[in-house]
Order: sequence, then structure tokens, then C-alpha cells
Amino acid sequence: MPRLNYGTLLENIVVLESTRLCLERCSADAPIGFATSFAMPPLTGCWSKSAEEANNPWFNHPILASLVAGPCPTGSLQQMWSLCLNNVPNLPVRPFYQSEGLSVYESAGPNGALLAAMLAAQNGREIHLWINDNAERYGRVPPRPSAEGQASGTLSDAAILLGVRATGTTTDVLGWFPDTLPRLGGWLGDGPGRNATALVGFLDPDNYAEGNTQVSATDHRHWLRVLATRAQYVLSAVFSGCQNRGRGNAARNQRLAWFHSDEVELYPQSLVFEYGNFQTGVKVRWPVESNSRVVADLRQRVDAAWRGWHSSLGPLAVHINGQCAS
Repeated sequence: MPRLNYGTLLENIVVLESTRLCLERCSADAPIGFATSFAMPPLTGCWSKSAEEANNPWFNHPILASLVAGPCPTGSLQQMWSLCLNNVPNLPVRPFYQSEGLSVYESAGPNGALLAAMLAAQNGREIHLWINDNAERYGRVPPRPSAEGQASGTLSDAAILLGVRATGTTTDVLGWFPDTLPRLGGWLGDGPGRNATALVGFLDPDNYAEGNTQVSATDHRHWLRVLATRAQYVLSAVFSGCQNRGRGNAARNQRLAWFHSDEVELYPQSLVFEYGNFQTGVKVRWPVESNSRVVADLRQRVDAAWRGWHSSLGPLAVHINGQCAS
């Protein structure tokens, strides 16, 4: 998540706004769940490739550092990043596992689970986290002891950064996706995830169904089935770097169609937000009578947050149910 390019900005916004939608559409005493694979540690050192600062002028280290100097709207992505970069409590920061040929910074950005946990804690809501590190980039990090009555792990970090109390649990899982999916099923079946009324899923690979793929359509369908085993309300996001578009965007359009068709009976609606080569898609599982309203609501929230990041950013392309909508 702390890679400094527009792909990170896009997925951060989608994750945060998906979590916000679930919190606002569930009753105030209803806990939510957040499940993620391909996770980094909660706070990981920011980095970019040499050309990326010029190519991503409104999401680079100087821009992010400027957030720390000024006030940010409560609950916004700007505020979350500002608190992480400032890191007043001096929480542990894990350096990115590579450095050669990269611009690497001491300041750290959040992963998706930390963003969701911060939003829930700020709103005084219970959240249960299932976080799967695929062990490719980082080894196991021993959990830090938490204060009596406080949540531990990523949720504890969120509370400390915000200066509030947090309610919920953190379950850290080390292993390779999709081999870890039975453990996700266990977490949902008889673990803390069974208490969640709504569930946000987030896969953060380099790509979906492209080239040397990290998440195939088969694996994605398996993930979606597991998420749907207990929760009636699910928003499941997947990041992808879409390098191969093919003539007339044919290859890109085929992947959009695959994404929408994955477990379409369980998730009848889908949204894909696109900026340049970056895409973050969301599969939507909601009661049929409100499914379309949830899609429209999420689209509006993400568009507004994207425009609110910086006025110089171009508009997002939006695809609904595999078809271009903007």
C-alpha cells in the first residue's frame, strides 16, 4: 500500500470508502469484518520507482509530507495518511523488502487493514480483521502486548495513532494465497469473523487474470465464495495493474467481463474504477432490493474522494457490471 503512485491512491480510496459505506449502512451496534490477502505490515516505509514521482505529481512523498503540516478533514484519507506519516507514538515501521533502484523514505504509509481499522475506531465501531501476509516480502512480526482492555495488533495500532480506544480483534495469518482460504473460512465460521454483519474483502496483488497472474479468475471465485458463506453484506475489492489492453482495449474488456462474471449469482453487481493502467474492482453482495443503490452510493463516494484529493487529477473511468459507464 505505501508504494507512491496513483494505483495506491486509488485502492486506498476504494478500501476506505467501502469500509465507510458498510459502517454507515449497518446499525451502530453491528460489528463489521475486514479480510485481506497480499498484506504488508500496518506501517511500511514509503517507496517509489525513480520515474514515478514525476508521473504521479499529486501522490508522491512531497505531497504526502505536506499533509502533516496542515489540518485534514476528520475521517478522510488525507487524515489517515497524515497520522501514519507523523507517527507520533513512534510505532514500528517495516522497511520495504527491496531498495535497489528505488526511492525509499523513512516515513511510512498504512496498509488496507490499518485504514479500515482507523475508520472504525474513530467512529467507535467494532471491527474484526483477518490479515494474510503471503510471506514473500515480510516475515512474521511478533505481536506487541496491548494495554488491558485494548485490542491487539493492527487494531491496537489504529487506536494508538488516533488516540482513542478500539473494539474488535486482529487475526494475523502467514501463508500463500489461495492456500490460506480454508483458514479464512474457519475465521468466518467459528472465529471472530462470525460476528460481522457486513464484510469488506481486499485482495492487493499486482494483477488479476493477466500475464504471470497472481489472482486468477478461479482463485478470485474461491475467495468470493468463502466471503459469502456467512455475510449477507459484502464488498470485495481487488487491485490490478492493467498493462495489457490489447487492440481496441479488447484484452482489458475481457478481464472486466471475467471480473463481473466471477460468482455473479452471489455478487450480481460489480464496479471497476480505473485511472491510467490502474484498476480497483469491487464485487457487491447486498440484498437485491438495495443492490443498485449501494453501487450508486459507492461510486459517488469514490468519485468524490478522488476529486477531493487534488483538483488537478483527471476523472476516474468507471465500469459497471463489465461495461463502461463513464
